Order: sequence, then C-alpha cells, then structure tokens
Amino acid sequence: MNKNDNHISADIKQAKPIISDNPRNIHQPKRTNSVEMTLEILRQLERNKTSS
Repeated sequence: MNKNDNHISADIKQAKPIISDNPRNIHQPKRTNSVEMTLEILRQLERNKTSS
C-alpha cells in the first residue's frame, strides 16, 4: 500500500514539469486527473438533461 502511494506521487512529480515546459500545453486547459474529468463529464450530462 505504501509502495503504491510512493509510486503515484512520483508519477505526479514527473508529470508536472513535462506539462508546464511543453509549449503545446499553453493554449490548452490544465490537464486534470481522470476523477476530475469524470466528474466534469457527469456535470455536463446533468446540464444537458435539465436543458432539454
């Protein structure tokens, strides 16, 4: 369990500089993790349901 936590935090640390240093990402919204993306999709689906 502890091993996995360390592995995940290491991945996050490695990913951050790549995203911030990549000029392609300047015009793109900040990358989110899959949980945040899923929640955003669910919110959009709820909005679509109420509007139609």
